[in-house]
Amino acid sequence: MTKKKILSDHKKRGKKLVPPLSEFAISDFSYVTEGIPQIIWYALLNKYYGLRQGTDLASKFGQTIDSLSIKKEVPYHLSWFSDLNAKNYESIKKKLKDIKVFDKINIALSPLLNLYPNCPLNNIFISEEYSESNISDIKEILILLYDKRGKESTFALANVMYLMGMCKKLHIVKNSALADLPELVYYPDTEKSKMIASGIRASTNFLLSPRAIENNQDWVSYFWNRGLEIEPNEI
Repeated sequence: MTKKKILSDHKKRGKKLVPPLSEFAISDFSYVTEGIPQIIWYALLNKYYGLRQGTDLASKFGQTIDSLSIKKEVPYHLSWFSDLNAKNYESIKKKLKDIKVFDKINIALSPLLNLYPNCPLNNIFISEEYSESNISDIKEILILLYDKRGKESTFALANVMYLMGMCKKLHIVKNSALADLPELVYYPDTEKSKMIASGIRASTNFLLSPRAIENNQDWVSYFWNRGLEIEPNEI
């Protein structure tokens, strides 16, 4: 039997040997810059309705849209909605109204919809002129989401994983911390919940990176630039 040479699975780049897993490195990913704009809608649902109902609404929203088979990818991020056609948007709207979650989601997301008229979800939901309270709501959510290890960020990121699982697009390795995802409700008070949160952060680092999301920069750039338009010196 031929022995495998040490470092034979590494690739040579110039004078450096690069390990195979580095091909999937995402060190250029910024959770704050690129991740928050994609998951802020989860945080708004959780803030308005509480964790249990917010998660339930996000799950029903994502599963309902996934059932329409518009795309192969699960609609877990806002950029997913940026390139649909009018027929797709109308189909989604009708389905959400049929299961009676349209108005509930619309209310919770109103600060985002009102402040960001070009938000992809404005092709589905109804927005109005923004108010000072909308600005305060978004600023509060952003401050909470900046801390990736905080409860708001952790639960918003967990919704990504939960939705993937509910749409049967997430395969969890047996004995993985993510197999006990419901235990996250106790975060950060138990060691188990901290382990789950760590696994979620590692997984969503890839799921929210530009490499995993089409049209990522369109929405992300608009989100931050629009914030500067509203409050140049603060947002």
